[in-house]
Amino acid sequence: MPLSTSVRCRLLLSDCTVLILGSLRALRVRRLSRVRLLAVAVDGAVYAEFCTDCELHMASAQVRVHDTYDTQLYLVRSSHPHSLTQ
Repeated sequence: MPLSTSVRCRLLLSDCTVLILGSLRALRVRRLSRVRLLAVAVDGAVYAEFCTDCELHMASAQVRVHDTYDTQLYLVRSSHPHSLTQ
């Protein structure tokens, strides 16, 4: 799928494994429960919110996690860090 394509999918997921093989510009996941998520190529940010007892494997430039509990994060940095000092 080309990067210019926008896909929105709203699913209530629990007790499953989700494998995302294609490239995404961004990924937002909410209210996952006991889900193993593998996202191999996110060019922008990943935003995870209200996830419980999950295993999240993500390769992205930025990750934001809010209100998420008992969840393991496995991260691969896909961009170089930028210095805030000049």
